[in-house]
Amino acid sequence: MSYNLFSKLSRFGVLTRTDVKNGASELQALLRRCFVTKVSKKGRVFYALTDKALPLLEDYRQLLLSKASLQYQLTPNN
Repeated sequence: MSYNLFSKLSRFGVLTRTDVKNGASELQALLRRCFVTKVSKKGRVFYALTDKALPLLEDYRQLLLSKASLQYQLTPNN
C-alpha cells in the first residue's frame, strides 16, 4: 500500500479521481479490502474512506504521533 495515497486519504477522507490517478494499483488494493468506496455525485467520481478503515486510520495516527514525539525528543529546545 502506498503511504502517499493513504496519507492523502487519511488527511481529507475523500479524494477525487484526479487525486488518485497515480496510485491506481494501491487504490484497487484498498477497494478490494473495502477500506475505500467509490462515490458518484453530480457526475463526478470520489473515493471515500469507509468505517472498516477506522482501525487502520487509528494505527496510522499512532505511528504519526510516535514519530512526532521522537522528533520532539531529538530536537533541542530553543
